[in-house]
Amino acid sequence: MEEKQKLPKNYRYSETHEWTKVTTVKSKKKNKEVQELTATIGITDYAVEKLGDLVHLELPKVGDKVEQGNAFGELESVKTVAELYSLVSGVVVEINDDLKNNIELLKEDPYEDGWLIKVAFNDVSEVDYLMDADAYRDYIQSLEPHGEKEGAEEDEDFFM
Repeated sequence: MEEKQKLPKNYRYSETHEWTKVTTVKSKKKNKEVQELTATIGITDYAVEKLGDLVHLELPKVGDKVEQGNAFGELESVKTVAELYSLVSGVVVEINDDLKNNIELLKEDPYEDGWLIKVAFNDVSEVDYLMDADAYRDYIQSLEPHGEKEGAEEDEDFFM
């Protein structure tokens, strides 16, 4: 699994195996320059690997409100149904429509083409509790049972 752990350094990670990449866009509103925050949210390759064969994905609609720590969708595999949790509170401004026809993007490229939703939010401190890449790598290594084969029964509910 070592190759799979090439986690983007500029992303933040949760214990429920979602990631976020926060971007700041400067724009003008009413002749004032303002900074708008967008969080791109996806799931980690670790989560995708543990879920196995993916069969269905449910995402919110553009304009839906999401709350930090609450579920915004579901990802179904042949093993289980996993809830997807928002890492920030805000409004969904974009969903990854490419996943509707090609759910395998989550396996092929979970950190770029396989993103799930983009959320406009205001409070950058909401991401302060999230792990950086090194802390997340340590976290997932602590979840792996020592001396057991990958694919053990308990894998299917590792993050629910």
